[in-house]
Amino acid sequence: MSTEQFKKDLMELYQSEIVGELFSEQLLHRFTEPDQQLKIATILQLETETKARLRPALLALGLPLTTAEASRVEAKGIIEAFKSLNDWDEMIDAMCQQLPLALERYQQITDSAPVQYRELAVSMVAHEQALLDFATMEANGECDKSIAVMASQLYFKLQ
Repeated sequence: MSTEQFKKDLMELYQSEIVGELFSEQLLHRFTEPDQQLKIATILQLETETKARLRPALLALGLPLTTAEASRVEAKGIIEAFKSLNDWDEMIDAMCQQLPLALERYQQITDSAPVQYRELAVSMVAHEQALLDFATMEANGECDKSIAVMASQLYFKLQ
Protein backbone atom coordinates (compact mmCIF):
# COMPACT_ATOMS: atom_id res chain seq x y z
CA MET A 1 0.00 0.00 0.00
CA SER A 2 1.19 3.48 -0.74
CA THR A 3 1.82 5.94 2.05
CA GLU A 4 -0.71 8.28 0.46
CA GLN A 5 -3.43 5.61 0.58
CA PHE A 6 -2.65 4.82 4.20
CA LYS A 7 -2.85 8.52 5.05
CA LYS A 8 -6.37 8.56 3.60
CA ASP A 9 -7.26 5.40 5.50
CA LEU A 10 -5.87 6.79 8.74
CA MET A 11 -7.89 9.98 8.30
CA GLU A 12 -10.96 7.82 7.68
CA LEU A 13 -10.33 6.00 10.97
CA TYR A 14 -9.75 9.24 12.84
CA GLN A 15 -12.83 10.97 11.47
CA SER A 16 -14.95 7.88 12.21
CA GLU A 17 -13.90 8.13 15.86
CA ILE A 18 -14.92 11.78 15.85
CA VAL A 19 -18.31 10.81 14.40
CA GLY A 20 -18.65 8.14 17.09
CA GLU A 21 -17.81 10.68 19.75
CA LEU A 22 -20.35 13.22 18.49
CA PHE A 23 -22.99 10.51 18.17
CA SER A 24 -22.35 9.19 21.69
CA GLU A 25 -22.64 12.66 23.17
CA GLN A 26 -26.09 12.99 21.63
CA LEU A 27 -27.15 9.58 22.91
CA LEU A 28 -26.41 10.77 26.44
CA HIS A 29 -29.29 13.23 26.03
CA ARG A 30 -31.63 10.59 24.67
CA PHE A 31 -31.28 7.70 27.12
CA THR A 32 -31.52 8.75 30.75
CA GLU A 33 -31.64 5.47 32.69
CA PRO A 34 -28.49 5.24 34.87
CA ASP A 35 -27.41 1.90 33.37
CA GLN A 36 -27.86 3.20 29.83
CA GLN A 37 -26.05 6.43 30.69
CA LEU A 38 -23.04 4.49 31.97
CA LYS A 39 -22.96 2.32 28.85
CA ILE A 40 -23.19 5.31 26.53
CA ALA A 41 -20.59 7.19 28.57
CA THR A 42 -18.32 4.15 28.21
CA ILE A 43 -18.83 4.21 24.43
CA LEU A 44 -18.00 7.92 24.48
CA GLN A 45 -14.87 7.27 26.53
CA LEU A 46 -13.81 4.48 24.17
CA GLU A 47 -14.28 6.73 21.15
CA THR A 48 -12.30 9.53 22.80
CA GLU A 49 -9.40 7.34 23.91
CA THR A 50 -9.27 5.62 20.53
CA LYS A 51 -9.19 8.96 18.74
CA ALA A 52 -6.32 10.05 20.97
CA ARG A 53 -4.41 6.84 20.22
CA LEU A 54 -4.44 7.76 16.51
CA ARG A 55 -3.00 11.24 16.97
CA PRO A 56 0.73 10.37 17.14
CA ALA A 57 0.49 8.58 13.79
CA LEU A 58 -1.45 11.49 12.30
CA LEU A 59 1.21 13.93 13.43
CA ALA A 60 4.02 11.68 12.19
CA LEU A 61 2.39 11.62 8.76
CA GLY A 62 1.69 15.36 8.71
CA LEU A 63 -2.08 14.97 8.92
CA PRO A 64 -4.51 17.38 10.60
CA LEU A 65 -6.02 16.70 14.02
CA THR A 66 -9.11 18.77 13.35
CA THR A 67 -12.67 17.62 12.83
CA ALA A 68 -13.61 17.61 9.16
CA GLU A 69 -16.87 19.36 8.36
CA ALA A 70 -17.96 16.19 6.55
CA SER A 71 -17.67 14.32 9.87
CA ARG A 72 -19.95 16.82 11.57
CA VAL A 73 -22.49 16.41 8.78
CA GLU A 74 -22.21 12.61 8.93
CA ALA A 75 -22.71 12.62 12.70
CA LYS A 76 -25.81 14.83 12.34
CA GLY A 77 -27.20 12.42 9.77
CA ILE A 78 -26.64 9.40 12.01
CA ILE A 79 -28.15 11.21 14.97
CA GLU A 80 -31.22 12.11 12.90
CA ALA A 81 -31.58 8.52 11.69
CA PHE A 82 -31.36 7.19 15.24
CA LYS A 83 -34.02 9.66 16.45
CA SER A 84 -36.61 7.57 14.66
CA LEU A 85 -35.73 4.59 16.84
CA ASN A 86 -38.16 4.27 19.68
CA ASP A 87 -36.14 2.69 22.44
CA TRP A 88 -32.87 1.21 23.64
CA ASP A 89 -33.49 -2.17 22.01
CA GLU A 90 -34.04 -0.60 18.59
CA MET A 91 -30.87 1.43 18.99
CA ILE A 92 -28.92 -1.71 19.90
CA ASP A 93 -30.38 -3.57 16.92
CA ALA A 94 -29.29 -0.73 14.63
CA MET A 95 -25.79 -0.91 16.09
CA CYS A 96 -25.74 -4.68 15.48
CA GLN A 97 -26.56 -4.02 11.83
CA GLN A 98 -24.12 -1.16 11.25
CA LEU A 99 -21.03 -2.19 13.20
CA PRO A 100 -20.15 -5.27 11.09
CA LEU A 101 -19.76 -2.96 8.09
CA ALA A 102 -17.35 -0.73 9.97
CA LEU A 103 -15.50 -3.75 11.33
CA GLU A 104 -15.04 -5.09 7.81
CA ARG A 105 -13.67 -1.73 6.64
CA TYR A 106 -11.29 -1.50 9.61
CA GLN A 107 -10.03 -4.99 8.82
CA GLN A 108 -9.38 -3.99 5.19
CA ILE A 109 -7.32 -1.04 6.41
CA THR A 110 -5.42 -3.29 8.80
CA ASP A 111 -4.67 -5.85 6.10
CA SER A 112 -2.99 -3.23 3.94
CA ALA A 113 -1.44 -1.03 6.65
CA PRO A 114 2.32 -0.43 6.49
CA VAL A 115 4.27 -2.56 8.94
CA GLN A 116 5.09 0.35 11.25
CA TYR A 117 1.36 1.09 11.65
CA ARG A 118 0.03 -2.46 11.72
CA GLU A 119 -0.25 -2.63 15.53
CA LEU A 120 -2.21 0.61 15.56
CA ALA A 121 -4.51 -0.68 12.83
CA VAL A 122 -5.04 -3.95 14.71
CA SER A 123 -6.03 -1.94 17.79
CA MET A 124 -8.69 -0.23 15.69
CA VAL A 125 -10.18 -3.58 14.72
CA ALA A 126 -10.21 -4.58 18.40
CA HIS A 127 -11.94 -1.30 19.22
CA GLU A 128 -14.67 -1.86 16.65
CA GLN A 129 -15.04 -5.50 17.68
CA ALA A 130 -15.56 -4.40 21.29
CA LEU A 131 -18.41 -2.13 20.19
CA LEU A 132 -19.99 -4.94 18.19
CA ASP A 133 -19.55 -7.38 21.08
CA PHE A 134 -21.21 -4.88 23.40
CA ALA A 135 -24.19 -4.45 21.08
CA THR A 136 -24.49 -8.20 20.48
CA MET A 137 -24.43 -8.92 24.20
CA GLU A 138 -27.08 -6.26 24.81
CA ALA A 139 -29.24 -7.73 22.05
CA ASN A 140 -28.83 -11.22 23.53
CA GLY A 141 -29.86 -10.09 27.01
CA GLU A 142 -26.37 -10.24 28.50
CA CYS A 143 -26.77 -6.67 29.68
CA ASP A 144 -24.92 -7.17 32.96
CA LYS A 145 -21.72 -8.19 31.12
CA SER A 146 -21.84 -6.06 27.99
CA ILE A 147 -20.01 -3.01 29.30
CA ALA A 148 -16.96 -5.08 30.28
CA VAL A 149 -15.90 -5.70 26.67
CA MET A 150 -15.56 -1.97 26.11
CA ALA A 151 -14.18 -1.13 29.53
CA SER A 152 -11.37 -3.65 29.03
CA GLN A 153 -9.93 -1.35 26.35
CA LEU A 154 -10.06 1.83 28.40
CA TYR A 155 -7.11 3.45 30.07
CA PHE A 156 -9.42 5.77 32.00
CA LYS A 157 -12.24 3.55 33.16
CA LEU A 158 -15.49 5.16 34.24
CA GLN A 159 -16.29 2.69 37.01
